[in-house]
Amino acid sequence: MEYSHSRPTAGVAAGYVAGYAGLYSFVVLVGPLMERFNLTEAGIGALFGLEMLALAIASVWFAGKGTVLNIRRFSLFGLLAITAGYLVALASMQLWQFALARFVIGLGEGLVLGAANSAGATASNSERVFGVAQLAISLATMLLVSTIPQLTVHWDYRAGMCLVLAVVLLAGYFLSFLPEHAVAEKPDKRISSPTRFPHLPLGILILLAFLLFSLADLSVWLFSERMGDRIGLSPTTIGLLLGVGTGLGLAGPVLAILVHVRYGRILPFSAGLLLLAGSIIGLTHASSMQTYVICLLPLNFTILFLYPYFLGALAEIDTSGAWTTLSAPVVSFGLVLGPIIAGVLAAQSGYEAVGWFAGTLTLGALGLMLVVLNRPVFRYVQR
Repeated sequence: MEYSHSRPTAGVAAGYVAGYAGLYSFVVLVGPLMERFNLTEAGIGALFGLEMLALAIASVWFAGKGTVLNIRRFSLFGLLAITAGYLVALASMQLWQFALARFVIGLGEGLVLGAANSAGATASNSERVFGVAQLAISLATMLLVSTIPQLTVHWDYRAGMCLVLAVVLLAGYFLSFLPEHAVAEKPDKRISSPTRFPHLPLGILILLAFLLFSLADLSVWLFSERMGDRIGLSPTTIGLLLGVGTGLGLAGPVLAILVHVRYGRILPFSAGLLLLAGSIIGLTHASSMQTYVICLLPLNFTILFLYPYFLGALAEIDTSGAWTTLSAPVVSFGLVLGPIIAGVLAAQSGYEAVGWFAGTLTLGALGLMLVVLNRPVFRYVQR
């Protein structure tokens, strides 16, 4: 079975929806959770970081095992863990119970994403497969962030979490489309390496750039609802804007799917990361609805556009998919630290400090990728 076929691609996309839906929609639950458990920005960042830590633990354990383990079966194990965690979270009355439930959810998310990355990394058209996956999670996020605020206004945060669980369970059906094992189907343009992690220096640099990008990503996105609240927007207006922004951001993975590596990778990385840095700094300094909206839209677009290219670059240097699978714990580490650091910066110095922090990281990621993409393995422009 080829990974370019629709069923395995749908399985990878389902893995991304099940693995990331709760994390990406967490942004519109920040306010209600801060009120319910009397948390500061630093506290909510730590709570989110705990879930990401669990995701990283599960992903590290799974890395490199896609050709040995039954990835379809382990994706279903992950789905069960996510479901159990949400049920406990919904019944939680105290913060420690809720935190423990989110940790269990994170473990399940790590297993599901590990399975999806193992399958997608070995495809002959990795950027396109991961582009479809990003498109799927973007659609799910658009639905969730535009709907959850409506539910929490009339009920509470539990109603929003129920909707997230429903989306995860719907995606869970398509996890059965994943292959049992990850089998590489790369073309013969590259020479397979007998080492577990070929092109070691390049792999480390790409992962480091991906880490910086991930630190910047959720550092801003997690508190984007609070930034809207700061300038006087209502919760429903913010939810609508986040949903519309995510919807327009769908053009990002669509463009990645269409363009692929037709024009190489230097141009997409350079344009995307420069636009992202500008959007981050503008959003965190926004003092009006107009500025907030203008900076929010390219933020979503560039993040969703760049993810398939980072994953595709890792797949390009590794015919077995080990580097791409390892990206999940590395990115998760960034997503753990990013909200924690951003929460501390926001509490002490305001959201402007978060913007300078995240913008600098984005430019650092660009510098690393320019070094990597000039190496011979990336010299040809079409796959």
